[in-house]
Amino acid sequence: MSMRTYVTLYRPVDDKWRNMQRVWAACNDAGLAVPLEVDVFFNGRPPDGVEGVEVACVTQNETTWPPWVTRFEIDMKDGYDVDVTKLPKDVKIIRFTNSY
Repeated sequence: MSMRTYVTLYRPVDDKWRNMQRVWAACNDAGLAVPLEVDVFFNGRPPDGVEGVEVACVTQNETTWPPWVTRFEIDMKDGYDVDVTKLPKDVKIIRFTNSY
């Protein structure tokens, strides 16, 4: 059995999220296309209201890394260093996930 580690950034459900969700819902109810800004905000996926919006996700299989993460391997240990000063300004949640 192998393990994979993921680092995922999220924008939380906040006032901006709720406003964008209202626009999304109004457009869907009216049968109109969602404005590009709203679609981009939600990464092209319908808002779910539970986790907020996934901003970025990296896994141990990545070959290139975003500027905010560095992978390390030292003495039988490996993981990620996350430089919080380089995160997008609207990110409030960093989730580290191990899956088996």
